[in-house]
Amino acid sequence: MVVRWREWYFPKMRRKKSSSQDGQKSWTNWLFSVRQTFGARAGSLEKAMLEEVWKRGSVTVRELVDEGKTDLAYTTLMTTLERLHKKGFLRREPAGKAFRYFPFCDRKAFPRHLAITHVRRCVAAFENASLLLSYFVDAVAIQDAHLLEELSDLIERKKRELNRKHMPKSALADGM
Repeated sequence: MVVRWREWYFPKMRRKKSSSQDGQKSWTNWLFSVRQTFGARAGSLEKAMLEEVWKRGSVTVRELVDEGKTDLAYTTLMTTLERLHKKGFLRREPAGKAFRYFPFCDRKAFPRHLAITHVRRCVAAFENASLLLSYFVDAVAIQDAHLLEELSDLIERKKRELNRKHMPKSALADGM
C-alpha cells in the first residue's frame, strides 16, 4: 500500500480506516497520536498568554482587551486561551458569559506537568504499553548508559514510595 504524504500527515482525511491484523492500532494511527501529543507545545502568542496568566494568577479575555496592552482581536485572544486550555496548560471556570482562566500549575512545576502529560498521552495512545516501555528503555540506553542506571534507581524509589502508601498504618507504627 502506498501512503501519500498527505494521508500520512493528515490521517483523518483518509477514506478508509486502516486495519491491523493483530488487533492493535495501526502504526499510522499511533504515529499520528504521538505527533498530536508532542505537537502540543505553545507558540509565541500562547507563551505570551501563559506568562500573562502566571503573572496575574487568573485572567479573562475581556481584561486583556480592556487593558489595551495588545492590539489583537478579542476572538484571537479567546482562541489562544481556549487552545491553552485544551492542551492542558490552563484550567478555566465560568465567569458570567465568559471564562476565567487559571494556570494549571505554577511556572516552576510546569516542565514536570508537561512531561507527565505527554508521557501519559503517549502510553494511552499505544495499546501495548510494555512494548512502548521497552522502546523507551532502548532509547535511553542508546542515549546514555548512566541515564539507564538513574532510571533504574528512580523506579526502585517509586516502588518503595508506593509500597509505603499501601502499607497498613499499624505496620508503619511498628517500625517497618
